[in-house]
Amino acid sequence: MVPHGDGLRQRVVDMGLPDPGPLGGGTWTGPLLTKTLLFVGHGGRAIDGQPPVLRAFDKATGDVVHVVELPEIPNGTPMNYMADGQQFVVVASGAGELSRLVALALP
Repeated sequence: MVPHGDGLRQRVVDMGLPDPGPLGGGTWTGPLLTKTLLFVGHGGRAIDGQPPVLRAFDKATGDVVHVVELPEIPNGTPMNYMADGQQFVVVASGAGELSRLVALALP
């Protein structure tokens, strides 16, 4: 298991305590599993300057292999599809007029 997000990390540092590293927390989406990766969206923490992101974790090690900043907070579980032999991951983000789908092609 690994933390997903920094949570209240900056608040801990601001209290004069040693940096504890990522603490996890915040809003997140459901998981998307592929053969080797786990994708999870995270809402970030605007108060701490953390943007909303989609993270890809290596399932075997828990290491973050890639992070993509999203234009708005993700609000749906990422989706996966193939088109013309190319694999894509799509996540819904935003609300109202800011709603959109963000599609990413996997190598």
